[in-house]
Amino acid sequence: MTPHGRPRLAAGRVLCTPNLHTDPPPPPLLPQGPGPCRTALGRQVPPAPLTGAWSDASESRHHRCWDAGGVEGSHTPRKRRFLPLWVPVHVVNRGVDRRQLFFQRADYESFMSLLAACVSRYPVDVFGYNVLSNHFHLLLRQRSEGAISAFLHRLAGGSACHYRRATSSVGLGHVYQRRFWSHVVSDERHYLIGLRYVEDNARQAGLVTRAEAWRWGSLWERVTMERSLLSPSPVPLPEAWVELVNQAQPSADLQSFRTPTRAPRTHATIPAPATPT
Repeated sequence: MTPHGRPRLAAGRVLCTPNLHTDPPPPPLLPQGPGPCRTALGRQVPPAPLTGAWSDASESRHHRCWDAGGVEGSHTPRKRRFLPLWVPVHVVNRGVDRRQLFFQRADYESFMSLLAACVSRYPVDVFGYNVLSNHFHLLLRQRSEGAISAFLHRLAGGSACHYRRATSSVGLGHVYQRRFWSHVVSDERHYLIGLRYVEDNARQAGLVTRAEAWRWGSLWERVTMERSLLSPSPVPLPEAWVELVNQAQPSADLQSFRTPTRAPRTHATIPAPATPT
């Protein structure tokens, strides 16, 4: 018998018959059903192993297990994201289930205001951006550790709050699919391909006939100079940049920017500023 009066099994396992007077309450359960569990951010995780005092062979493998330290895995950190300093990174985030995030001009303007606030607050350089109806692209570079994560946390969080208020759906769960997807840009050629891809995204989606006509993209800013979100490009842009952006690129060149695969930890060859500030 255990100190709480429960029958003890082999190897220290106990039956899931908690003493309601002395035991802490069990943690909330993950969604039930076959297959892997889905976290609040939309990622799939394998079923929890059957360990800890609050587990039994008859319990669903989707239950969180309880041990002396609390919910199993609650203190396990996420795998460290590879975001090197002074190296451009392509960042994407989209709505849950590809749902539309921006419905009218006011929604886009709210996002652009948030983006401007983040640019002024965090040590992050923005080299390109494009905001579409259900996702956004950014080409960023951080000047201090953790700056991109903090930048995107505030940007996506503020955007999600606006979305919930505008759609009268406050409290109904997550708005974005994930924290964000990131892809490290490795060299100058890769940078130019990625920037063309980001700035041409609205035209490729059929929203405009010319990339610079999309008001919520960085190419519009380059042409009209009516915003000041962009930092000087670390790679010189060709003189005919606008025309180049409006030309289609080979699919093979764009594969790394379209597929959410983990980038290899290679050394980027794009030089940092001579005197970083």
